Amino acid sequence: MTVESTRFNEIRRGVSRISASLIESRLDAWERAGITGKRKTKDSRVLDYSLTLAGEELKPVLTGTGKSGQLFEQTGRHGR
Repeated sequence: MTVESTRFNEIRRGVSRISASLIESRLDAWERAGITGKRKTKDSRVLDYSLTLAGEELKPVLTGTGKSGQLFEQTGRHGR
């Protein structure tokens, strides 16, 4: 999840090679672990996801993991 992406479809576009069901299960697991939170917007059909305080503290790890994943996707290398 990037800082700019707060809604499911935005998150999904950012990780297009991952299925919607996997994204949903990861977001649910992160919420149970206290890393993310979600709340309904004024239009109650839409959810906004955000990092909790614990998630903010993990942001450097999450950012590094995301950069590594992007590099792998671009190069097809395993970091070797």
